[in-house]
Amino acid sequence: MTTDASATELQPGPIPAASAVLLQNGCALLVQRGQAPNAGCWSFPGGKIQAGETVQQAALRELQEETGVQASAGSILTALDVMGRSGASLDYHYLLVVIYCHWRAGEPRAADDAADARWIPIEQLRRGDYPLTDSVLPVLDLALSHARVT
Repeated sequence: MTTDASATELQPGPIPAASAVLLQNGCALLVQRGQAPNAGCWSFPGGKIQAGETVQQAALRELQEETGVQASAGSILTALDVMGRSGASLDYHYLLVVIYCHWRAGEPRAADDAADARWIPIEQLRRGDYPLTDSVLPVLDLALSHARVT
């Protein structure tokens, strides 16, 4: 998720953000966060929605910026509150809309604020081989259910 200094300052309300979920050949496309929040953890590519941008456009833009992968946007999988706290104080609050996407072109390469980007086998994610943000496994389950239905 792309962040800057203003993103970590408490805003008057949640910061709108979008995330892209891509599955392919038993793998999920994830990025390793290079910056706070969750630096070093793996998550689906995503970041803040810019003014005038739809949630689908934001998810695809963030995917392209962080991984170089091009996709088409599918349906909304879920919306999540992503919050970080230091004791009793709220450090950040994102309202994250997760979009199921379909790969079109490109191989992942880390860019923007991602430290790494790769297709990771789902069994390795479930086994705990990678440090993940809290939402990865629940969102992965939703995406797998969605993929079986469509």
